Amino acid sequence: MKTVIIPDIHEHVSIAEACIDRLDGNYDQIVFLGDYFDDYGSPERAKTVEWLKHSIQKPNRIHLVGNHDNHYIDYAGNPFGVVASGFSYETLSLIIKDGGHGGLRSAFKKALLPAVFIDGWLISHAGFSNTLKGLENADADTLIGRARKALETPDDPLMKIGLARGGSVETGGFLWCDWNKEFIPRPNISQIVGHTKGRLPRFKSGTNSNNICLDTGLNHYAILENGKVSIHEIPHAA
Repeated sequence: MKTVIIPDIHEHVSIAEACIDRLDGNYDQIVFLGDYFDDYGSPERAKTVEWLKHSIQKPNRIHLVGNHDNHYIDYAGNPFGVVASGFSYETLSLIIKDGGHGGLRSAFKKALLPAVFIDGWLISHAGFSNTLKGLENADADTLIGRARKALETPDDPLMKIGLARGGSVETGGFLWCDWNKEFIPRPNISQIVGHTKGRLPRFKSGTNSNNICLDTGLNHYAILENGKVSIHEIPHAA
């Protein structure tokens, strides 16, 4: 199984698709690490909404949810008002106009997953630090199951923002965990994450685990095949 992993897009869907096109179909599936929305430069909001609408319908694509996506899915029903920086009412309006609660918002909520476990790697937007209270040393299936439940409960601890990102808890959950200041590797579970942007991919080792943060502003992507990860540059990324 050959899996392509594409990190945070932030509305640069043309770069992501150009990267995929260059692979010329030489893969089995694609995993997107979330954060499709909220660019801080030249936003392509309408194009991104339309792209995600069609991308989630492709059977060989897996879409994870990021903190910059979840606030659009749950905005109206979120009494806690948790939104990430860059939140745009224009983007929210575009999603609502295209079907509202029963249309795109519902489709996105169903399609965007919290995490997946592929070829021995736990893949999520920001990662599951081993300092998450009550989940220390939990296995991958337990973490994914808890994350699914957390998405239905905005005040769940796994949805919290950590101190490093201006929150109130020691460690952010799987949408918010800061790689540099909060992520502590788990024993026996290797992870691939995005969320924390850096110039180059970064690595952390734990007890029988390797961990990779892939968010470089869409300058890199990864290929996971038979349990091994290789990292590649996206040549034309700005």
